[in-house]
Amino acid sequence: MPNIPDKTGLRFGRWVVQSRAGSIGNRAAWLCLCDCGGTKVLSSQTLTDGASLSCGCLQKERVSAAAKTHGASRTRLYKQWTSMKQRCYNPKDRQYDLYGGRGITVCAEWLESFEAFSRSVGEKPLGMSLDRIDNDKGYAPGNVRWATGSEQLANTRRAIHLTYKGETMCLQHWSKRTGMAYMTLYQRVARGWTPEQIFETPVNKLLARR
Repeated sequence: MPNIPDKTGLRFGRWVVQSRAGSIGNRAAWLCLCDCGGTKVLSSQTLTDGASLSCGCLQKERVSAAAKTHGASRTRLYKQWTSMKQRCYNPKDRQYDLYGGRGITVCAEWLESFEAFSRSVGEKPLGMSLDRIDNDKGYAPGNVRWATGSEQLANTRRAIHLTYKGETMCLQHWSKRTGMAYMTLYQRVARGWTPEQIFETPVNKLLARR
């Protein structure tokens, strides 16, 4: 990689760059030393974007301090915060492949500070969970909302959407609107029916068996 600026000796958060360490993907990589003594190889983008500010010690200190000061470590909102980070950054988390594994991240401000996260999203309403508005983008101000389970299901990449008479909705919402069973709608979509056929063909036992 020609013309890569030398970052040796530069500080990024608690990281101090020690030397060049090859590449990560198409990005230059650097061996970094944390103030606490930990080391890690990080890409130029990770350093300059502030996606990593320490080996984890900074986050642990802030979490510990937050638990002592805001008393929120056992609240529903705090659990949402820790779960959000786990599925984005812990490869052992059962949902990692759907989040961190496909590039979903948490903005640096929320990643390092529960208070910042709390100020942005507010208290967790009963029966709702944190949902990303654009599922191809990460957790950040402007891209999250509190949503019910059905709203989250409708917002997944796997949700099937239909446009009928100028209105587009997922099958779950069409089912509620029309009173037609979800599986009836799903089976008609799977057969390749047009929206007009799907909604305008009467439902009867003969069709249900086809």
